[in-house]
Amino acid sequence: MNASRTALVTTAALTTILLIALGQGSIASTDDALYAQMAREMAGSGRWLTATWLGVEVFEKPPLLLWLLRVTGPLFGWSEFGLRLPGVLGAAVALFYSCRLANEGGDSPWPGVVAGVLMVATVTFTFNARRPMTDPLLCGAVMASIWYASRLALSPDRRAAVGLGIAGGLGLLAKWVALGPVALVCAVVLARARRWRSIGLATAVAVLVAGPWFAAMTATHGGAFWEVFLGYHVVERAGAALVGAAPWTVYAE
Repeated sequence: MNASRTALVTTAALTTILLIALGQGSIASTDDALYAQMAREMAGSGRWLTATWLGVEVFEKPPLLLWLLRVTGPLFGWSEFGLRLPGVLGAAVALFYSCRLANEGGDSPWPGVVAGVLMVATVTFTFNARRPMTDPLLCGAVMASIWYASRLALSPDRRAAVGLGIAGGLGLLAKWVALGPVALVCAVVLARARRWRSIGLATAVAVLVAGPWFAAMTATHGGAFWEVFLGYHVVERAGAALVGAAPWTVYAE
C-alpha cells in the first residue's frame, strides 16, 4: 500500500472516532451557537456574502465555516450532527496531511498511523474537531500548506504549487491572518530553495480562491468592513490577546 493510500485509510478509520455520538449534547451554552445562528440567518435570507447576527451585519469572521454550516445545517435539519460536521471534515484534512508528512521519506506506514492516533488522542484536537468553530478548518489548511511546501522544496511541481495555493486561500477564508505564521515559513522555505515560479503560482491561486470574497465585501461595505475585520478583530482583539490589553502608558500611570 503506497503512502497516499495508507494516509487515506488511516484518516478514514480515525475520522469514524470523531463521528461517534456527534449529534448528542447541545451547543447552546458555548460560542458555537453564534456561528450556528449566523449560518442559519444566512440560509434563511439566501445570503452568501455578509453574515448577520439577529439581523445585524457582522464583519468579524471570514466566511468558510459559515458557508459549510449553511450547507450541512439544512441538510441535517440544523441538528447538532449537521452543525458539528464541518469541524470533523477540517480535522480529517489535517489528519490526512499529518499522516503524509509523518510517512515522508520512509517505507513503513507506521509513523503516519502513530501520528494520526496521537492527534486523535489529544484532547484539544478532538474536542475542537467536534465543534462548529474555525480552528479545525484552519488546522486542515495549515497541515496541507506544510505538506505542499515540503513537496515543492524538494522539486518544482505545478500540482503541488496549485495545492499550496488552494490550501492558503481556504486558510484565509477559514481564519484570516491566523494563517500568517505558516504562510511566512512556507515562503521562506521556498525562497531558500529558489522556487520563485512556485511561489508566484501558489500566490495567484490563493488570490483566486480567497480574493473574490474580500473584493466583494470591500465593494459592498467599504471601509466599515475593514475597520471591523482588520482594525477591531485583528489589531485590537487578537493583538490584545497576545500583548495584553493595558495601554502603553500603564507604567507611567
